[in-house]
Amino acid sequence: MATESNPTQRTSIALVAGLALLASTGATARTTALTDAARDALKGQAVVLAAHKLPTFVAHTAGKAAFAVLGAAAMLSEGERIVA
Repeated sequence: MATESNPTQRTSIALVAGLALLASTGATARTTALTDAARDALKGQAVVLAAHKLPTFVAHTAGKAAFAVLGAAAMLSEGERIVA
């Protein structure tokens, strides 16, 4: 006797697989070597460093989520502590 999966189960499996794929990807920074021509063009130029505010990181846990708005504030606070 063959069992057939129902459409809801297939949708759930596809959703979980899609979320797993999204969670496994990450942002990476690529570095590129400076060519000799570009290096020569930069001679005598000033280099300025720019500092940007770090994006907000939310440390989402079930325990903090149970406290709604207060939990959200705790998640933001914990996330900032982790990133800093």
